[in-house]
Amino acid sequence: MNPELLMVFDAMPVALPLYESAGALIPELFPDAKIKGGKTQVSFSNRYGFASLWPPTRKIKGRPGLYIVLTFGLGRRAEHSRG
Repeated sequence: MNPELLMVFDAMPVALPLYESAGALIPELFPDAKIKGGKTQVSFSNRYGFASLWPPTRKIKGRPGLYIVLTFGLGRRAEHSRG
């Protein structure tokens, strides 16, 4: 795995298997997607950035102990509150 992608999970290495599962789906669905690791997130792009994935930086009441956040950028407003 790319070292810059691993850096994103330095603070929460137990979340890396979740990334490996979820992050593997995006290149499968979008083979031309470029994957870039930053300090805090992994970004997926083709012509435009369309998704970001990161481990949480703090605990939030009511959420599981181990999870990752995956966001998608849409070219329009999402009408439904549950993506």
